[in-house]
Amino acid sequence: MYDGIHFLSYGKGCIHAGMLYPSRKAGRGEILYLHSGSLDICEGYREYRLKAGQVLLLDGQNRHYGFRECSEDTFFTRIVFEGSISDADIAVLAHKVFIPAHPERFEQLLSLILEYYSLPEYPAESVDSILRLIITVLQVDGLPVDDDSNEKLKLCSAICDYVHEKKGVCKSAEVAEHFGYTAKYLSVVFCARYARGLKSYIDAVRLSYLKLSLASDMTAAEAAKIAGFESLKSMQDFFRYNTGMTVNEWMTEH
Repeated sequence: MYDGIHFLSYGKGCIHAGMLYPSRKAGRGEILYLHSGSLDICEGYREYRLKAGQVLLLDGQNRHYGFRECSEDTFFTRIVFEGSISDADIAVLAHKVFIPAHPERFEQLLSLILEYYSLPEYPAESVDSILRLIITVLQVDGLPVDDDSNEKLKLCSAICDYVHEKKGVCKSAEVAEHFGYTAKYLSVVFCARYARGLKSYIDAVRLSYLKLSLASDMTAAEAAKIAGFESLKSMQDFFRYNTGMTVNEWMTEH
């Protein structure tokens, strides 16, 4: 897991009161572990507040930058890496801020990286393995901190309204473009809220409106056209896949 993740650098730093966290261009990911104080950081369009004892995973696909001055001196440990976490595990998109379940063990892993990194010619493969282990530990044992749950709830509600407005005649990519997110991210957020993926929800809405059309005076061909299918056969295949019945069987029962 995370074979594409490679260690680049390790360091401990301090952001003094009144200063911003420095900007970092896209292309490099970061793991930030806060020892004291608090940091307000943006990753692309997402804002995160990191508090003491928490870990923030910043992927390399977007620029990272501080958006609010620190109110006090803030101390942190930072690991910089190349490669994309989200390409390796979609779950990381749903949660970015974690509290290590076992802080002492987590700090031991950080210290181990520092020990290797301090060597004149550090063993890159070993450091990469420890880095991947740190990410895995956070994913498996870390306690996710979700500061924007209300925002995600509003987003999911807006998605539902949009899909119903379209009567399910839309694709995940279209919905994502409308709301300014990636289809992968929306699916993760939606699944976390409703225990089903975005595509599954779109299909369910499309099916419900299709059934309403079939229950009216429309022919199957007319209903298929309104539901956005290119042919009667594609509608019939969709209907059978999602209900386990043929259109005629369903219409006979209803």
